[in-house]
Amino acid sequence: MKRFIILYIPAILFLSGIFHPAQAVRSYWQQDVSYNMNVRLAEDRRTLLCSLEFHYRNNSPDTLRELRFHAHYNSMQPGSPMHRRRKSLGSRAFETASPDDYSFLRISDLRDGNGRPIEPQFEYSIFRVPLHEALPPGGELMLTMNFSSRIPGPDMAYRTSAAHGQLKVAHWYPQVCVYDHVMGWVDNQYLGWGEAYGEFGVYDVSITLPEPYIVGATGSLVNRAEALPDTLRETLDLSNFLSWPWGRSPEDVFGDWSRAKTWRFHAENVHDFAFVADPQFRIDQVRCGDTDIWILARQEHAVGWWDAAEVTRAGMEILEREIGPFPYPEFTVVDCFSGMEYPGIIFCGGYSPRYKLLFWHEMAHNYFMGALGFNQTDRAFLDEGFTTYWEIRIMEELLGPENINVDRWESFIVKDRDRWYRGLRPYILWQKSDFALPLHVESDRPRVYLKYRVSAYYKSASMLFALQYLVGKEGIRSIMHAFYDRWKFHHPYEGDFFRCAEDTLGTSLQWFYDAWVRGTKKLDYSIDKIGSKSPGKISLRIRRKGDMIM
Repeated sequence: MKRFIILYIPAILFLSGIFHPAQAVRSYWQQDVSYNMNVRLAEDRRTLLCSLEFHYRNNSPDTLRELRFHAHYNSMQPGSPMHRRRKSLGSRAFETASPDDYSFLRISDLRDGNGRPIEPQFEYSIFRVPLHEALPPGGELMLTMNFSSRIPGPDMAYRTSAAHGQLKVAHWYPQVCVYDHVMGWVDNQYLGWGEAYGEFGVYDVSITLPEPYIVGATGSLVNRAEALPDTLRETLDLSNFLSWPWGRSPEDVFGDWSRAKTWRFHAENVHDFAFVADPQFRIDQVRCGDTDIWILARQEHAVGWWDAAEVTRAGMEILEREIGPFPYPEFTVVDCFSGMEYPGIIFCGGYSPRYKLLFWHEMAHNYFMGALGFNQTDRAFLDEGFTTYWEIRIMEELLGPENINVDRWESFIVKDRDRWYRGLRPYILWQKSDFALPLHVESDRPRVYLKYRVSAYYKSASMLFALQYLVGKEGIRSIMHAFYDRWKFHHPYEGDFFRCAEDTLGTSLQWFYDAWVRGTKKLDYSIDKIGSKSPGKISLRIRRKGDMIM
């Protein structure tokens, strides 16, 4: 049977009802945590020697008899689940890596608030802390511990490594697992594809390193006068190095390697903490709304980072207009051979104009990962897909349809002037190869990485463009503002987003949710007939070839 749609006027939503996913049955709550860490770089300039005072409040209705923590660095050890996973996929990265590339996280002197010792129970990248007394609803506890973390080499991990004289430090400390209202303990082993899911809290972190290092981190630098005095800040200003040849190592070192300096950072309403230290960093700064934007570019790349501050500001301005105020008072963009997001800081690489896409994508993550603390392991599409949608929206507004990467991958992907290669077109192409999975797929479930990427990035972004087609850009703006206002610094799931969209629009989206989120229906339309019934008007008859209703 043929299925046709006659298009004369914009689509009008007329369905009624309220969206009630199963996950909405249990009332919302989230735990409160705080970390106070002192970090010192060992003489090998690879190992972090640390102390931690950790506070936890149980706001759940459940009594807890243990806490669970991530120890991500232990995943990069022979025999770990990450090793076994990569080996099963044909990778020999662990076998060919130097033993010096492996990382670790080791705990010592773990005690509760009464000073009683506790023996942590490790299983690679997860460890359990059995409690001497059960923690009832509303109860609080404190733990203290010392730990050492060895930063992996670059052949083992790109998100965190010690290379090129730079320390790129992420997933490096004992991070408490989320205990949430939907899944309870979220304690997946770290396999490298999925990303972190952490409890919101307060971080106070002091980092002591040799004096020449310049540090960018999550949060605000609270001892700026001591760590980055005005004279040093002026000396290191990026404008002083814009004529420096690309790729040429600097000749000057600003500081004494035999002397130590401490950088102190404070962050609130964040669920992770990352930092980068590099003696090559040169600094630029700009302000957008209530946020100070900091650019830390390596001197050898300064000439290619000349517009980094303005690129960041322009993208942030759009996100603030379309979603809401940027969630953090300081935001740092770091030049560190990467492409990764953390609260208040993003790890980037490249050069202008090629890095624009990367900047805007990772910055959007500070909304859809940072402030809206999605479960990145189990619901990656809420993180990556929403971010990809806004990355494309920024590119279209600032660069137009003929954007900077319109011809990339043209050998196997048809050009799309409006949605670029990460949007609607690639999703339609790859679904024909059965690469599209249900949106709710764990990040470490697919054995083929591209299947994860199609579902988490392309299909989710396409879903939002389909929603934009239904409600318009103004409707998307209203939904995003309402969702951000309601769920900022909390842990929403997909039902929370759709319920908020229904509340905003005053109509049911259950049919839309069923089509896009629950299954693997195919999206495929074609133009069946073009006609004209009156001067100045054209009618299109669209044939729905697939079973997805757009």
